[in-house]
Amino acid sequence: MALDGKAPIVGRQRELAQVRAFLSTPGRARTLVIGGEPGIGKTTVWEAAIDLARELGWRVLSARPSAAEAQPSFAALTELCEAIGTRTLSALPAPQRLALDVALLRTRPTDMAPDPHAVALGFLNAVRALTADGPVLIAVDDLPWADPPSAEVLAFAAPRIEHEPIGFVLARRPGAPSGLERVLERTPPERLDVGGLDVGDVRRLLSEGLGLSLPRQLLRRVVASTLGNPLFVLEVGRAVIERGGLRIGDELPVPDAVEQLLGTRVARLSPALRGVLLAVALNADLRISELAAVSGAAAVDDAVHERLLVLRGDRVRPWHPLLGSRDTARGSA
Repeated sequence: MALDGKAPIVGRQRELAQVRAFLSTPGRARTLVIGGEPGIGKTTVWEAAIDLARELGWRVLSARPSAAEAQPSFAALTELCEAIGTRTLSALPAPQRLALDVALLRTRPTDMAPDPHAVALGFLNAVRALTADGPVLIAVDDLPWADPPSAEVLAFAAPRIEHEPIGFVLARRPGAPSGLERVLERTPPERLDVGGLDVGDVRRLLSEGLGLSLPRQLLRRVVASTLGNPLFVLEVGRAVIERGGLRIGDELPVPDAVEQLLGTRVARLSPALRGVLLAVALNADLRISELAAVSGAAAVDDAVHERLLVLRGDRVRPWHPLLGSRDTARGSA
């Protein structure tokens, strides 16, 4: 199976320079918040930040919360802890280790739910232990979608590591700040607002992403209609290809909302591909093997090839978070 469904990084020199500066000077700001409208490219910049952090010697704990209907407790925490080795966890005090093991589904649950305070303490002490080998980055995409128990663990840990070599990179769409963000506001975070692409970048995105070339006049119309939103641009490009091309006077296939555009695309997919997306939208904790057992390995491969899914290790994620919503997956957005 293909393991990478990432879109090409186009036109983000400013954003990537700010990310590099943040990671190269951790004392300047402990938190970087990547913001912008749906589809604008926050996840692309967030993933680039993770890659760069690893290159610079950071230990990265990352999670991509989902809008899936079934969002297990501690789902985001489970993702974050995948990068923490068993040796680190086994060194924790027994009550913290047991609580974490139960929360992370690494051991059989007891009759009582794990003590949230013990879970939070266990995570805090595990992250602190990792700093013996260098700085640690906690990276969370689509922060508002994090399950509440995981968000509470992070909000507990954040103010207790102010003087540790530990940073946060958080991506979020516009909206009220989360509890974690309010805690982190004690040390004002650095903000990176991701904007739209210009004509030259849109030309490159369509060429590299879809193999589509349009005259400059049409490219200007695409930019004006989509406000340079990369997700809009790519979906418009796909619609143009399906139409067999676009003439100067033709109307651009741009709906009022990106969710509607994605829903229209999904509605045209084969039943097998729609089934794959719906399975992921209904259950945020599916592994590749589980999805393949339900939908078939060929359908999973096709979904990655069509940029509907991304595979990370043994996990399955929507290529874009909006594809993980139930309504979009059913083609009814």
